[in-house]
Amino acid sequence: TISCGDAISHYIASPEFLFFVDTCFFALKDELQGRATSPGIGFFNRYLPEFRKSGKKVRVHTKFWKEIIKHRHLPDMQAAIDFIHENGDVFENFSTSYPDEENLNLDEILRRCTVESKGKTVILTGDHNLAETMLQEKNCEDILFAPKAGKLSKVMRWNDYAPARLKHQLEK
Repeated sequence: TISCGDAISHYIASPEFLFFVDTCFFALKDELQGRATSPGIGFFNRYLPEFRKSGKKVRVHTKFWKEIIKHRHLPDMQAAIDFIHENGDVFENFSTSYPDEENLNLDEILRRCTVESKGKTVILTGDHNLAETMLQEKNCEDILFAPKAGKLSKVMRWNDYAPARLKHQLEK
């Protein structure tokens, strides 16, 4: 299998892949608030040059903004807001018009966007449930998972993260 870094670089360079970001991609465990950088921001710091070079955008839904603004009192969420604003050339806001959208959470919106996508999607999340759900969607090429903290604290492909997490738990 190709390395995580090679896969990510391929997704960024290829026009057929769409990136969607979930709020929890930027999250930190409570005990690390204000003392650590989230894996999501670490990921973007590493790949910003590639995103800029390719012109690829990470799609940020309006529901993402509602969720993150609601939690802006947390240092990691405020850091995410600031980071996205400072790097606005890499992020693209979008909205949808589902009749039941007001009752949908961001996870369901991202799932629907993936199902309806004409290309392959790459989901950026830190949510185990969303990652598992997205594995079932044929248009979802990959899930890049941002663990909140611990031994596994760098963004990984979900298919690499899940076995590594299990191994880590068994070692405990």
